[in-house]
Amino acid sequence: FLRADLANLSEVSQVCAALRGTRLSCLVCAAGATALPTRRETPSGHEYHFGLNFLSRFLLVNGLMEELAAAGSEADPARVLLVGSGRHWGEPVLGFSSLGRPLPLASGCLDDLQLEEPGAYDPWKAFGQAALCNVLFTYELQRRLRDEGTCTVAVSCFDPGPMTTKWSLYAQEENRMYGPGVPVWARDLFSYWTRLVRSPEDAAEVPVRLATTDLGALPCKRPQVGWNSCWDEHCNPSPSKYWLPWSWGTSYDEVAWAQLWEHAASLTSRLPQVAAAPDGEVGKLMQEACVTAAQSRVGLKEEALTLV
Repeated sequence: FLRADLANLSEVSQVCAALRGTRLSCLVCAAGATALPTRRETPSGHEYHFGLNFLSRFLLVNGLMEELAAAGSEADPARVLLVGSGRHWGEPVLGFSSLGRPLPLASGCLDDLQLEEPGAYDPWKAFGQAALCNVLFTYELQRRLRDEGTCTVAVSCFDPGPMTTKWSLYAQEENRMYGPGVPVWARDLFSYWTRLVRSPEDAAEVPVRLATTDLGALPCKRPQVGWNSCWDEHCNPSPSKYWLPWSWGTSYDEVAWAQLWEHAASLTSRLPQVAAAPDGEVGKLMQEACVTAAQSRVGLKEEALTLV
């Protein structure tokens, strides 16, 4: 395994260098921060949610795209899986993000993505905006791959649901229910008025299915990016943020996709270049760290839990 602080973009670059030339069939980006009570910055100087939950993934995925494209095929594309959150819909009201105000990025505003203005920071706003960055990044990356004629990489952003690892945080919110122990038949019924907080094992089922079944290949097989592809909720391709009568804003603004991409590229292009590690060292260090779709469901589930 390689140890790295993914909030430090220089260390992310080192990971990319170590993996260069390695076969990568699946890349799961799951590390992230959740609703930090006060504004903090990463070692690279970015707001923590924006830097760790989004910028590190932008750098990692782009830095390893050649390896992913080489490992995939049209029949079985390599997977890029980004952990997102339904919090990208807006600021929560009664525990439901779809009822609140849209996040600034959903209205195409990139002026203060890192919430630096006085009074701008709010824990769930910061978390939700970083989650929305991942949705827009997913769409723009898949669009660029399609336009380039690259059919060997499929990109998905998914919401595994709130997990019990953060129960102390979710327990303070409205409409949250401890999920373990709730019968399967009752889960859909409860979902009409509450959000079940799931065990990590249940949540890991989502990336397992995306990595090991045809569900994860859908984004590069459908002609239209975004609608019912690329965004997945509980193993179901779903539409992401769209206009609602009480909450304007959308995740389907292609101009915003491109603007966010260019902004992220400018922030990550300032890093010094890191030389690739020798081939022998890569094989020795990364043999167990590379997540591939060929792994068994159990093995990938364990890896997904480790990454979370």
